[in-house]
Amino acid sequence: MRLKRLNPGQAGLVFLAAQVLCVSCGASLPSHGELSRYAKARSVYAEGRFSEAAGLLLPLKSLPQALTLRGKALYFQGRLEEAEKALARARKIRPSSFEAGLYLARIRSEQGDHEAAGELVEGLLADDSENIRALRYASELAFLRDRPEDGFAFLERAAGAGEELSLVFLDRARFRWIRGDGEGALDDLEKASLLAGENSLLGRTIAGLQKTIKEKKQ
Repeated sequence: MRLKRLNPGQAGLVFLAAQVLCVSCGASLPSHGELSRYAKARSVYAEGRFSEAAGLLLPLKSLPQALTLRGKALYFQGRLEEAEKALARARKIRPSSFEAGLYLARIRSEQGDHEAAGELVEGLLADDSENIRALRYASELAFLRDRPEDGFAFLERAAGAGEELSLVFLDRARFRWIRGDGEGALDDLEKASLLAGENSLLGRTIAGLQKTIKEKKQ
């Protein structure tokens, strides 16, 4: 398959990202050809062409992010055994890979081993205790393991993390307003309000900001 050549700007960005990832996991730096293949596979994967993406990524056996992407592409095709091998290799090269760990847990659960899946996700949370994706999935697995109290506790933690996330949208709304992007600011405030809850103190503060911006725009 002929790979699309990256322009100098794209190649520089991809190479810089790969340097950061490879240095952090102790792997050797990929070649320009490997980076081009990975960039092409990411584009193909984003279009939902999972079989093609998995094929492109097959030769990249030492790049953890490529192995993770291949594992996900295989997972969405239902090729669980192949996906498991790719994801496990990604984790071996880069044990801190959250995405590889999360999809390995999904595979374990789909294979019927909810206990192993739950333990894996709880291990991910030991490194990233406020990750909303992991908390929601840990809750789902807790219910499947007949541990409803644990499931509810994970959801409580996710709700708390969601409140923190609302502050991110609040900060971005402020910067957008300063830059003159009133519509963008209102959009972020709406997202922040949904996360914070209309009846909370933060929610009422956000409502006041929304009202002020709307009045100034008139």
